Amino acid sequence: MAELQHSTIHLNVLAASTLMTEAIIAYQKEHKDIRFQLMQNSESELYDIGITTKMFYQFPSDDDNSHFLCTERIYLAVPNNDRFRDVLSVNLADMQNESFISLLGSRQLRLICDKFCQHAGFQPKIIFESDNPATVRDMIAANMGIGFWPQFSWGQINNDNIRLLTITDPICQRDLLLTLKRNKGNCEHVEDFFIFLKEFFTRASSR
Repeated sequence: MAELQHSTIHLNVLAASTLMTEAIIAYQKEHKDIRFQLMQNSESELYDIGITTKMFYQFPSDDDNSHFLCTERIYLAVPNNDRFRDVLSVNLADMQNESFISLLGSRQLRLICDKFCQHAGFQPKIIFESDNPATVRDMIAANMGIGFWPQFSWGQINNDNIRLLTITDPICQRDLLLTLKRNKGNCEHVEDFFIFLKEFFTRASSR
């Protein structure tokens, strides 16, 4: 049991869950003895590595263990129909009467995107919300509404029914932060994966 605990890395994934899943899969190909335990709890401190997000113009964290990963743009995902087919960018205020598909209100990305809408002068009309990004993508592709799309956390669009529009006003971006907590006597595995994650996100953000 002690050996199992030593080889288990506890992750608190509050942002970029798709990229984190890809990173874990890639890491385990070379480290088959390492296990991962994931949670999504903004109140918990019982983890080895955590990833979180904040609006890019907020004050930086005063936590010495937090490391800035990257800044990613938030696009507006819309159906690829006649209305949006030739549109490349949009002012968010012009979308105030649209129906939005969104993540649940407790998710950090949702909180940030709600603030973008407030900055644009409106409260988004949410017609459907889910804790699963894939469900949000599928609903937008089904022409049920529009939604926000983080640049590389959700990856490329592999669906001809969706288009991504640049939001020109307000500037919609967020910062991703990685936190390392040395909760174990031997943190070798944790620190190695922490370094791997920083490199993985650097490569992903430059795609």
